[in-house]
Amino acid sequence: MQELINHYLIYLELLPLLFIGIICGVYNCLHYNEYSEENQQVLTPFLLFIKYATSSCVVSSAIFFILDLANISYEARVGIAALVSFLGIDKAIEMIEKILNLKNHVK
Repeated sequence: MQELINHYLIYLELLPLLFIGIICGVYNCLHYNEYSEENQQVLTPFLLFIKYATSSCVVSSAIFFILDLANISYEARVGIAALVSFLGIDKAIEMIEKILNLKNHVK
């Protein structure tokens, strides 16, 4: 019974990542420019939502599990995974470097 409870606790830890994916999917779907040159085929809003939500969930889950190996706290793992899936890896790295530089200057 305890093994079954531990199995469900792992899934409960992933629940915030599902919400992150949904929020990123809604945001990207609302800010989608269907007339841009790079978007040759027009997708329905529902398909756009599914596309962005699933890709954001996969990216945030991958980052979450990678950060699990570094023994970072749960809140930090969820926050960093949300930041990477929402902003993209390049902007997230820049933002984390700025935060670390500010932290170093305060000391």
